[in-house]
Amino acid sequence: MRAAMAVIPLMLLISASAFAGGEIQNVRHWTAPDQTRIVFDVSDGIVFTVHKETGRVFIDFQDTTLKDSLPSTIDMKKPAIEKIVLGRSPGDVLRAELHIPEGAESKVFRLKRFQDRPERVVVDLRLPALEKKESETRQAVKKDRRERIVIIDPGHGGDDPGALGRHGTKEKDVVLQIGRKLRDELNGREGYRAFLTRNGDYYVPFRKRVTIAKEYGADLFVSIHADAVKGTHARGSSVYALSLSGASNEAARLLATNENLSDIIGGVSEEESGEETDAILLNMFQTNTINRSMLFGSTVLDRLGDVGNIKFASVQHAPFRVLKLPDIPSVLVETAYISNPEEEKLLKHRLHQQKIAGAIADAITEFLPAEETGGPDGKIVKKGRSGREDRTAVALYPVKRGETLAGIAKKHDTTLAVLLKLNDMKIDDPLLWGRKIKVPAADSGEEAVQPKKTAGSREPASKRHFLTYRVKKGDSLGRIAREKQVALQVLLEANDMKRGDPLFVGRLLKIPVAGTAADTATAAEKPKKATANGREKMIYYRVKRGDNLTEIARRHHTSVENLMALNSIKRGDPLYVNRRIRVPSPSAP
Repeated sequence: MRAAMAVIPLMLLISASAFAGGEIQNVRHWTAPDQTRIVFDVSDGIVFTVHKETGRVFIDFQDTTLKDSLPSTIDMKKPAIEKIVLGRSPGDVLRAELHIPEGAESKVFRLKRFQDRPERVVVDLRLPALEKKESETRQAVKKDRRERIVIIDPGHGGDDPGALGRHGTKEKDVVLQIGRKLRDELNGREGYRAFLTRNGDYYVPFRKRVTIAKEYGADLFVSIHADAVKGTHARGSSVYALSLSGASNEAARLLATNENLSDIIGGVSEEESGEETDAILLNMFQTNTINRSMLFGSTVLDRLGDVGNIKFASVQHAPFRVLKLPDIPSVLVETAYISNPEEEKLLKHRLHQQKIAGAIADAITEFLPAEETGGPDGKIVKKGRSGREDRTAVALYPVKRGETLAGIAKKHDTTLAVLLKLNDMKIDDPLLWGRKIKVPAADSGEEAVQPKKTAGSREPASKRHFLTYRVKKGDSLGRIAREKQVALQVLLEANDMKRGDPLFVGRLLKIPVAGTAADTATAAEKPKKATANGREKMIYYRVKRGDNLTEIARRHHTSVENLMALNSIKRGDPLYVNRRIRVPSPSAP
């Protein structure tokens, strides 16, 4: 027996004549795994009422016509909706009849005109049983996890396209493609599992994105976006972390303002768009989590510098709603400027998308090594690697008053992840003054310690031919593999390494070479041709609009660190257009 009909008047005491000529201009839909959204684009101020029965939702539009191009029946067969029937009813009423399956729930609400979007009547149709099942699945992953959990959040979606490129490229499409590639890249690495907040063209409210991350028990949260400005010259990647007060600069403030409008553009009802995170809870966790987010963001920036231009040399911060996760390090990555025609073209290219995904994945494995993974009890446990230990020499360094692990890592040209692994520490462990910690060995006069070989260590292959290469600051295995034209997996096997292993500055790597004879000279130790005065010959380069140190270094076959040393530049220093900087001469060795 059908339930009693409920009538919900949405506008009362308004003259129907005032809305004569009202029109349904379009009917659209967005589908998520557990729900479907129906959107009626309508004339401003249209009057309608809603009636609900078992298996039906009726929306009666007063004094309204249907655009001629729209069909009278729309077959859907989507989650929570079977079809829509549009037709006239007694009393000059245009009725939209939605056929929904048993157990589906509906919510109908109005969205006022906003920016270039017309007034909309939105119907959200949900399957609570399926939502509950998905939530339970996420919580089961959290309970039984044995890998690092990374949540990837492709920005925008559905009615919110995000930024638009000059050639019509939509931000929501390219960031979903990059997000999927990042998920697949991480899932192919031992000790990591990655999940998307959305895996299709639909909008996920901020509150649900936060809920997804919490239910999975995420170790990291990465929101993927593409930037845009009015002009076409801005270029480069940037990384943002949460700020609970102001923004690091005006650009960060404007970006956060635009991104925080997504719930309005995407069409979230007022009751669903409230803040998920309690301000007191945020303040409790802000110092540790935001500091970790900044460290993680710095690692992401370093790796993105291997792929292309960098807009800001340091992590920026602003009050992004999507990053308000009190106990999960979270960053927002602006992969490139979609408003720049050149970068728009790159963002659509599959190979470039894969490079971006690979760079972010490298940063994740560097910041959060897979050896420390969550066990069934939620505690961090060690995950062995066949008893193999890294055979690079280390030294003991006495911690000084006021020092941090991040500062010590920079001082010794290494990463925070390497120090944590060497010292069997977690990122929030206290660092006591006077404690001696292990750091990669260098010519520093510190007490050297050489790790012992273990029984599980493998000897290198004796029948293959190799060059040797000394690792420099800023190197990554991916970059070395590309420069030496060797497959990354071959390089890993030649050096008895796995993805995520730390790469120490000064370490000697074996580079497999073709042929019958091996050149065993160390690449970093080959004799250099001396100039007349015994120094490397320099020229001056004038900085152009859009330049950054990474790109300039690449063009002049040198490193960012070398450029910084030559020109007394520090990380974060602005690089002004027309500034003259010293670079190695093309004729220099």
